[in-house]
Amino acid sequence: MVIGIFDTVLFQGQTVKEAKADFERAIDFFLEDYTGKGKPAPKPFSGNIQFRVSPEIHAAVCEVAEIRNMSFNKLGESILIEAIEKYKPEAIPVIGKVNARRSRIKKKLAAQVV
Repeated sequence: MVIGIFDTVLFQGQTVKEAKADFERAIDFFLEDYTGKGKPAPKPFSGNIQFRVSPEIHAAVCEVAEIRNMSFNKLGESILIEAIEKYKPEAIPVIGKVNARRSRIKKKLAAQVV
């Protein structure tokens, strides 16, 4: 299963390195085939997460954010990163690359506004 792609993507390799390379080729092929048929490429995740909690938990999280001098969103993000570090630490370098790219884009946009 490939997160965000609701179709079959097949890949293989004798080693981890070969499997990763074949995986990347398989994703490229999938996207070329998918878009070649006139379908839009699967959208990346938006970065918006909504879920329900009790009012008591909501209030407590707001208090913690205030104590830590953070926004509610930044506190939530830091809690999610802690969970990722615990359960899927191999994703942390990818998150770092995404945040660095996002930061570069924001700087370019800010420079254009001035």
